[in-house]
Amino acid sequence: MLISQLRSVSAVLKRRKDTRKKDEPAHKVLASTGYDIDHLDERWALQRAAELSVRSHPTKKLKKSLDAGLQLQEQVDAIDESIRSTRRH
Repeated sequence: MLISQLRSVSAVLKRRKDTRKKDEPAHKVLASTGYDIDHLDERWALQRAAELSVRSHPTKKLKKSLDAGLQLQEQVDAIDESIRSTRRH
C-alpha cells in the first residue's frame, strides 16, 4: 500500500514539474498580449457561461432551418457538379 501511495505522489510531482515547464512560456505569451491572468480568468468564465447557457443552444426551429439550408447547399453543390461534368464532355 505504501509503495502505491509513493508512486501516486511521484506521479503528482512529475505532473506538477511538467506543468511548471509549460507555465513560463504561457506567461510570456500572456504578457505579450497586454492582458493579465485576471482578464483571462474573466473571459474564461464568460465563455463557460455562454457554452453552458440553455439559451445559447439552438432551438428546434433554428435547427430545422439550418438543416434545410444545408440540404439546399448540398443540392446546389450537386447541380454545380452536374454542370461542370456536362461542360467537360
